[in-house]
Amino acid sequence: LTTLQAVVDQQPLDLPVELQPVKRALMDLEAAIPDKAMPCWNDNRRDFWTHFVKHAVRVEDLLVGVLYLETCLDRACMIGRWRPTPTVTKPNFELPPVPRDVEALL
Repeated sequence: LTTLQAVVDQQPLDLPVELQPVKRALMDLEAAIPDKAMPCWNDNRRDFWTHFVKHAVRVEDLLVGVLYLETCLDRACMIGRWRPTPTVTKPNFELPPVPRDVEALL
């Protein structure tokens, strides 16, 4: 509730240094989402969300920001845009056998 009060009062709070990179990454993530993927994301919601993330002082506050952003995504726009994960191939070389005797390692 402290974060919401800071948003209402428009007063920044003392922020832990560790949260700054996470906040920047979250802002970049929101900016990278196409507008058509967020049909219910209007200027009022964007302003609220931006202020909420800027004034977050705890990891829990940032998690609420992520969940709020996620609920506004239109899943139909995201289908087919995910990149497939790379497949792991067999190496072109053989690994040496593992010694059975522990003393051989010493």
